[in-house]
Amino acid sequence: MNIQRLQKKTDGRSFYNFLAEERHMQVNTIDSIHTVLHQVLQVVVDDEYIAYNPSDNALKELKQSRTTDKKRQKALTLQEQQLFETFLSKSNHYKG
Repeated sequence: MNIQRLQKKTDGRSFYNFLAEERHMQVNTIDSIHTVLHQVLQVVVDDEYIAYNPSDNALKELKQSRTTDKKRQKALTLQEQQLFETFLSKSNHYKG
């Protein structure tokens, strides 16, 4: 994928997918690249070299497709920790 070919919105999506699939980059890394790239492309739009920013909303779709399957983990509350520890201490299977 050649970054100079970013002219259409589908090019922006393709570029981010290339980074994720071919370069095996994490979404957070691609997000950092997007932040800089989007600003640069916006200057190009403002200078009227291209009509619109091809990176608009391109990362949003990648994030949605890559993060919808993952559940966010959360820490146990103090009460949940105590309940869990009580369970473990009373269980013959987990006594150490």
